[in-house]
Amino acid sequence: MRTFSSYGPVDTDLHYYAPRTELLERAYQHLVGENPDKGGHYITVWGPRQTGKTWVLQQILFRLREDPRFDVVSMPLEVQKMQESLPAIAEYLAKQMLFELGQTAPPVQSFEALQALLTSEVLEKPLILILDEFDALCEPAISSLAGMFRNIYLNRQNDPRPSAQKTYRLHGVALIGVRSVLGIENVPNVVEQYKDNVNLPGPLARLNGVVNWFLHRADWFCNRTLVFFVIAGVVLSFGHQSSLGTMMLIAPYKLHELWYTPMSPLLFLTSAVSVGIPMVIFEGTLATKFFNRKPETELLSRFARYIPLFLGTYLLLRVGDLAYRGVLPSAFDGSLEGNAFLLEFALFALPYFMLKQRRVRKNARLLFLCSLSVISAVVLNRFNVFIIGMDMGPEWNYFPSVGEFGVTFAFVAFGVLLYKIGVNYLPILEEQH
Repeated sequence: MRTFSSYGPVDTDLHYYAPRTELLERAYQHLVGENPDKGGHYITVWGPRQTGKTWVLQQILFRLREDPRFDVVSMPLEVQKMQESLPAIAEYLAKQMLFELGQTAPPVQSFEALQALLTSEVLEKPLILILDEFDALCEPAISSLAGMFRNIYLNRQNDPRPSAQKTYRLHGVALIGVRSVLGIENVPNVVEQYKDNVNLPGPLARLNGVVNWFLHRADWFCNRTLVFFVIAGVVLSFGHQSSLGTMMLIAPYKLHELWYTPMSPLLFLTSAVSVGIPMVIFEGTLATKFFNRKPETELLSRFARYIPLFLGTYLLLRVGDLAYRGVLPSAFDGSLEGNAFLLEFALFALPYFMLKQRRVRKNARLLFLCSLSVISAVVLNRFNVFIIGMDMGPEWNYFPSVGEFGVTFAFVAFGVLLYKIGVNYLPILEEQH
């Protein structure tokens, strides 16, 4: 009898699972390449734990190991998370890689020596390398590995021979990580503020040189890698919202028909995109007020022109889905669910029509209220999906307790506190004259 599993990789013989055939095929093609003679791709996979990365990795490994054209090595790197010695990390990678290939590793004390092991002098066949928990490594090791892979990739691109005959035999790479990268794009603000301006008090002053050296290294690292973290942050946000909508597809008999739909992943994603600019306007308006800054209405109004576009897309999908499924009358049956839906829909629709008018966009107060309406609509939508529209079963009712609301508001307050500290001590808001 099959069961649901919420920990560790899924066993397809014992657990319920989604085959994810298209995802597996796409991942396989990325590593093998559309034209294997030209080489595969070097990819990164980011995601929280328990999102299926290990299972997908296993399925790809099984398939790749059946392909006689390639050697495949998979290495978990979490065991190296406390290691800060680059020679020791390079030696570990070399030993593990060649052990998997049935070879003995020569002494390796640098990433240059590790790179030499990926050539035709050592590897008999093109190699596909999968590094799990890649972000557990210290940042200098991550930077060194990224630089090494980039050098190999560029060398292979300039080598016209088939993959199996190129000097470097590293055919494809997958770097898999779990660490959240959202927010790492703010690191340059810290570096910009304190680089060459370190002045620790008292006995800590002896560390000024060390801290300043670290900030210079961080500046060097950010300048070369920040764009990848920004892209990963965007991708993770998109994946999070669509996955949240996908999760609701497992409850067809518990979720009210006004919110249960096969389009749930797309609706969650488009509603989240719709709230992006309103959130910027909301934050910008509050920052203007509480930090005694000049209003930025002209700038914010230019952003606001695009809000109706995103809202219109969401509303069109929402109404079209309800009409297609024939459940639109449920919104007007006078029930709690129907009234909650009408309120949610009104909060989305009102700013859609108002922000089409230029005079509304030029009015700071109305612009703020419209943005607040969109934010409230998205919050109410999530509240409706997970609480109002969810049938918990006979004699089961749930509503967040005062303590749960308190914890939620405490997290929000903590975020506001961090923002306040950041604005006060870091170059986040530019000076106004």
